[in-house]
Amino acid sequence: MLKNLVKLYAAIIFAVLVSLTLWPGSTYTQSSYSIDDVFLIEGHSMLPSIKNGSSVVIDRDIKFSDLKVGDIVVFHALVNTEYGTGRKKFIKQPVAHRLIEKNGESFVTKGDNNSFVDITTCTENNYLGKVIEVY
Repeated sequence: MLKNLVKLYAAIIFAVLVSLTLWPGSTYTQSSYSIDDVFLIEGHSMLPSIKNGSSVVIDRDIKFSDLKVGDIVVFHALVNTEYGTGRKKFIKQPVAHRLIEKNGESFVTKGDNNSFVDITTCTENNYLGKVIEVY
């Protein structure tokens, strides 16, 4: 009987501690990012800044008009999925690359480790957000 009572008190104390920890306004902080703000990086185009397998967090609230050359952004780009095979098959997918030049109403982009610029420029219509964290 005493063992059961001790287990009950331990369970109650545990529940109270968990509740206090997760209570809004407590010292426990949760990330304010949603899953839509996190992108897994596949590839080596942004080495050494961003490694293959890293995750990046973007801020969708940073306006396109506030971007500047040197920023890293995620945008929808046409990507050749057959690159290196001599064939071409383009699909639209999110890409994290650096803004290297302002060109009218768009930016020319390039991976830090690439010797060529992207065929798709970053525009207000295909811009998803500015990279603010790399993990």
